[in-house]
Amino acid sequence: MGIKRKVLEFREIGCYPVYVLILLLLTYLLNQLDRYAIGVTSIYIAQEMQWGDKGCLLNTSYSKAQFRNISCGIHDKTLTSHQIESICDSKVNDFGEHVCKYDYNGQGELFQILAGPAFIVVYTFSGIPLAAIGDLTNRRNLLVGCLFFWSAMTFITGFTEKYWQLLVLRFAIGIGEAGCTPFAASIIADYFPS
Repeated sequence: MGIKRKVLEFREIGCYPVYVLILLLLTYLLNQLDRYAIGVTSIYIAQEMQWGDKGCLLNTSYSKAQFRNISCGIHDKTLTSHQIESICDSKVNDFGEHVCKYDYNGQGELFQILAGPAFIVVYTFSGIPLAAIGDLTNRRNLLVGCLFFWSAMTFITGFTEKYWQLLVLRFAIGIGEAGCTPFAASIIADYFPS
């Protein structure tokens, strides 16, 4: 009996609220995509900008068949970076090709700052004033503004050349993305019954 009533309530809502819900879903998916882009690309960014920890990595210019079960990972924490580099350079396949390289791995304290405090702290505390502003003005326009802002900051991140620039842009992305959840939740509450 309760399920039938809920289905009837949902049918009475109409198409426009469902359209809004789909748009908000797409916005939230972009929010998540932009948030985690740094984790997916950190190794490439670190190698290009030369920041963070170094380690023995697979040389991606070779195919998997050319590795011949060679593992580049070195887990001995007592070795110096020079020793790790030397071991890494000595790993060759049957053809005498170096299949490992000693390079920046996109990890370490600098990555932790980018993925953690530079984003999370700003994201957490920016949501409070943004939600308050949303109560006073048009939430839809604020959500669209936040979407464009964080997307623009993510786009600009692709052009950074220094670590500090990346750090500042992570702050900006955190501010922009902070507007998504409070605005979307209140818009959904307006269109759908509890």
